[in-house]
Amino acid sequence: MDIQIHPKQKSGYKIVIVILALILVVIVIATTVFRKPLAIYYHKQGLNRAQQKIIEIGPIEKQETLLGIRDQSYWIDKHDHHRDALVRLGYFDKKTWKLHYITVPSLQSRRLWEELSIVFPDHSTAIMQGYEENTEDMIVVWDCPENLFKWDQIISAHDALPCNILEADDKAIQSFLGQWGTQEEPFTYRITRTNTGIEIMIPPNEMWRTELRNLRIHNGILSFDQFFYTDPKDGLKTITNPSSDHSFSGIRSRVEMQPDPLNPDVLIIKTTTINSVKEHTLLKMK
Repeated sequence: MDIQIHPKQKSGYKIVIVILALILVVIVIATTVFRKPLAIYYHKQGLNRAQQKIIEIGPIEKQETLLGIRDQSYWIDKHDHHRDALVRLGYFDKKTWKLHYITVPSLQSRRLWEELSIVFPDHSTAIMQGYEENTEDMIVVWDCPENLFKWDQIISAHDALPCNILEADDKAIQSFLGQWGTQEEPFTYRITRTNTGIEIMIPPNEMWRTELRNLRIHNGILSFDQFFYTDPKDGLKTITNPSSDHSFSGIRSRVEMQPDPLNPDVLIIKTTTINSVKEHTLLKMK
């Protein structure tokens, strides 16, 4: 017995085939378009999970699973696998900073790492090297490209030589010249002219040694990084004992000075640390 397909049935089959073909095309296009975002999401989740397990298990404990016993080294390998995959996908960039004036370990390296940890609380993809013998003092970072500038700013601010002299033209320095202080402390900063710019002097202190770094003038603002050290013998190459260090020794303060537009005898001072931002004024002492 012959089975005949009605023309309407043939038309229906064609519609189904067309619909299936369209669905297949949509799936292919969606897979192509969203493959990279999905891969990035997968590796980000894997990275976060591995980091949680690294902290949870610790260097001593082990974890029993259906797939066997897993220790911290297993999750470290997983962490690095997902991190490197994010680099290949273009989500992360890898950058290395060699430390020129800071030795690891030291008070300076610890203060630098403390500040980086506060600015980048999720910094599992950053390491400081130099603790082992015959290894270079450096910081290696895997992070989103837009964050690397901030990493560079902080690392460069700490890893610099002390300097209290700045080359600048007369117009830029004129409003900063003089001795600045308060009624209680008449000598806080003394800014004097040099042949090519200015020199900033700070009164000596028996308890603290002060270092200035990274002086610059930009858009009418004089800025520099100010570090206080409790031990006059504490140089950049000194290995320190964390339990004996003063809590403020080696902390970086970013100081910005700006002339008061309404009073040429007043400087507006903004001091920024990892824990606070403060503003106050200084008077020109006659």
